[in-house]
Amino acid sequence: MSEQQRVAIVTGAAGGIGRELVMGLLGKGLKVAAVDRTTQGLAELAQAVLEMDNVVDRMRDEAFIMLVKTMNNRPEATRQALDALLIARNLERVADHATNIAEDVIFWVRGADVRHNVNPATETKSDQREMKPLRP
Repeated sequence: MSEQQRVAIVTGAAGGIGRELVMGLLGKGLKVAAVDRTTQGLAELAQAVLEMDNVVDRMRDEAFIMLVKTMNNRPEATRQALDALLIARNLERVADHATNIAEDVIFWVRGADVRHNVNPATETKSDQREMKPLRP
C-alpha cells in the first residue's frame, strides 16, 4: 500500500502533541483522520488549518518568484524549475482541499459558515461578516 493510500488516525488531535502531529502530517500532504474527545477541540484544530492556508499561499508565491528568477539567470535549469513550480502549485492545492474540509468541520460543529472569511480578527469591523449559527 502506497503512502498516498494510507490514512493516519491521530487521537487527541485537538491539543498538544496530537495537534502538532496533525499539522505536520497535513503539511506533508498526507491524509489524516483527526479524533478528539470534544467536537469543540476539532473545530479549533480546523480553525488552525484555515489560518495555515495563507502561509501556504505565501510560500507558493515566494517559490514562484525565486524559480522564475532561477529560470532567467540559469536557462539550463528551466526544466527543474518548472517541475518545482508544478510541485509548489500542487502542494498549494492540497492545502486548499484541507481548508475546504476544515470549513466543513467548523460548519458541522459550530453551525458557522466561515468560507472566504479565514481570520475575522484581522479585518476591520466594516469588512467582518458576523458568524451566526444557521439554526436558532
